[in-house]
Amino acid sequence: MDPNVKTGNSSSPELKLNKENKRKEPLLLTRLKEYKDLIALVVFFVCGVIWIYSIFATEKLVTELDCITNKNILLSENRLKREIITSQVLDINAEQNLFILELKDGSTDDKEKLHIEQRIRSWDDKIKKAEEDIASIDKKNQIIQEKIQFGGCK
Repeated sequence: MDPNVKTGNSSSPELKLNKENKRKEPLLLTRLKEYKDLIALVVFFVCGVIWIYSIFATEKLVTELDCITNKNILLSENRLKREIITSQVLDINAEQNLFILELKDGSTDDKEKLHIEQRIRSWDDKIKKAEEDIASIDKKNQIIQEKIQFGGCK
């Protein structure tokens, strides 16, 4: 037999050296190995709690963003309504001025004058209603802006 060939004999000096050089595991690691199932269970539940918390926190943020978006849509809608009403008031004023010029012209008879005066009163009522609507819209916009600015969606 060749002396350079290693045999599986446990009495060989090389195997004895390997057994002696084998490092011992630290005491903490051996203790942790004993409780590895318990540690895995605790880690599982802790991760589950963290996941659930992150889901609900995300839902809260989404709800808050949804609220802010809805309020911004209301603001835009109210601004458009205000512009439409303002445009209608300007149209009424222009038409009213034309009829006033006709009255001042003097070329209309009494029946037409009465009709024009009634229309002017009607327009005045429409203008007053439009001004009230504009004031209402402005008040709503102010309330919505305050809610957005000071966290009314939380």
